[in-house]
Amino acid sequence: ITEIGGLEIIGLNTASMSDGSLRDTHDGQLSPEQVKNLTDLVSTEDNQIILMHHNLPPMYDILRNHRDSFYPDMDLPPVMRDSPEFVEFLSEYEVPLVVTGHLHMIATSQMENTREITCPSTGTFPRAYLLFEFDSDGTVVKYVPVDDVSSMGEAHHSRGTQNATSKGITAISSTRLASMPL
Repeated sequence: ITEIGGLEIIGLNTASMSDGSLRDTHDGQLSPEQVKNLTDLVSTEDNQIILMHHNLPPMYDILRNHRDSFYPDMDLPPVMRDSPEFVEFLSEYEVPLVVTGHLHMIATSQMENTREITCPSTGTFPRAYLLFEFDSDGTVVKYVPVDDVSSMGEAHHSRGTQNATSKGITAISSTRLASMPL
């Protein structure tokens, strides 16, 4: 946990566990002990954001619905295991923003009072990063592509032709880009 300009930033490691239980998977997890420690450390301030690799349950619901509607052969990416305690924490502390990655696409989801923003990757379509601006009026998120039009097309083709999962995620990424602002 660190504070920058009155904003409390909480970084969580969801990609590994001290007991090695995630060694052979890409799933994520926060143990009940981690969540308990988090509740002991977190203030009740409104100016908190959480940064973590894995996504919240509503984001997986978006992917699942997309797969079921358009890409039935698509595998779902690894999920966050045992998230009920963490979801309860987010609800109890009314954490307004969780920033995630893992899916390599830009997307948003809402879970009660918590907004999740999933960041794209600079290594695969859509190659980009996000800039966050925080002030007393709220949060502005800017999408910054690292490709020109030609290389974006190449990245789209490369990702979209790998396998059913890459094809499905490329399609949902394209839909999200076409729907901006999110």
